[in-house]
Amino acid sequence: MSAPLAALDPRWVTVDSGQRVGVSFACPACVGRDDSPHEGRVFVYVDPPLDPGPASPSPSWQRTGDTFDTLTVTPSIRVRVDDVGEHWHGFITNGQVTP
Repeated sequence: MSAPLAALDPRWVTVDSGQRVGVSFACPACVGRDDSPHEGRVFVYVDPPLDPGPASPSPSWQRTGDTFDTLTVTPSIRVRVDDVGEHWHGFITNGQVTP
């Protein structure tokens, strides 16, 4: 089941200078749950960063698109939780989040 990234409360992650270097969004596996096994958000650094400046910290995901509606990151994103193991594994492709 896919969902628009824009529906998952996306936020640009910035460094002190204001440079956008990543994206965070509500974890698709946690939406609607009261008992999330982690903080309920997914976070990844992107390369290239969205704004001019230093490279994003490692590890980072390759980015194309510059809005939440057009964003694609590769490779897939895997969220692991210590006491659960693999919690969510999915993709962001053209602004859509899919498992």
